[in-house]
Amino acid sequence: MKAGRLFRSRTGQMLLQSVLALLAVGYVLYRVLPALEEIYFGPLSTDIGLVVNGIILVLFLIALLRQLYLLVVYFREERALELFLEQLDFGLTEAGLEPIESSLIVRRYRLLQQSVQNPDPVQQTMLAAMLRGQEVARLGLVRLVHSLLILLGVFGTVLSLSLALAGASELFASPQSVAGISTVVRGMATALSTTMTAIAAYLVLAFVFSRLSASQTQACQRVEWLTMGRLLPLASAPGNLPTEMHQLLKELRGVSAAMAQMRRTLEQFAGQSELPAAALRELGEIRTALQQGFRLGRGGS
Repeated sequence: MKAGRLFRSRTGQMLLQSVLALLAVGYVLYRVLPALEEIYFGPLSTDIGLVVNGIILVLFLIALLRQLYLLVVYFREERALELFLEQLDFGLTEAGLEPIESSLIVRRYRLLQQSVQNPDPVQQTMLAAMLRGQEVARLGLVRLVHSLLILLGVFGTVLSLSLALAGASELFASPQSVAGISTVVRGMATALSTTMTAIAAYLVLAFVFSRLSASQTQACQRVEWLTMGRLLPLASAPGNLPTEMHQLLKELRGVSAAMAQMRRTLEQFAGQSELPAAALRELGEIRTALQQGFRLGRGGS
């Protein structure tokens, strides 16, 4: 990944912003490390706090790594779009598409190639909805962790306050109980630590998630712009042989169906008119020749 390309790319800039934000958070944590050690591992720490904070930290790291991975993926998608556009300008070749075969734009191109042979026209709105749904599904794990962080913060606070209330009840039973006072203080300290951990983790993930969402939206928009401006006109160009053949066969099927209807009508009135039988036979031979020549089938007869 070259530095110049990273700075020129918008997705690369968002990735760089996320990394710089993480470095800034890491520097702040390093500066207040003694205070954090006192809060999380000092005399006021509890087993409840260690367990809840540990779960929050694991989920935070999973979601963070997932978001950074997706940012790299969309950076590569942006590069694949540029390469595909160059291929369009100088001529598409299979060898040129092979390095970016798994990218979004090449998959869209393959899908449009297949849809040319279908009788129904391509609906870009449907393709855009499918692409958007597919990409949003990639963020499912991150969204789940966001929700779990809030719940874990509340859960840790409730458990810690329950611990503090237990100490308060002991203190009411024996006002001179040092253990009761210690339990209340440790419970309040644990509530503070779990809430603080959940909020800090959520804020960092939310910032990186905003950069990721913008990168995802940009990638989807560029795919749709390129589809509308370049791929759809290419698929429906007059010189596109599959499109012309499909249109010709469609028209011939219509002609065959009209001739079949005409023949049935003529046969109905053949007994009431002086229409020669040779005319009916000639009409039937023309229709049979069309069916055999273009393999239209006999569904319309």
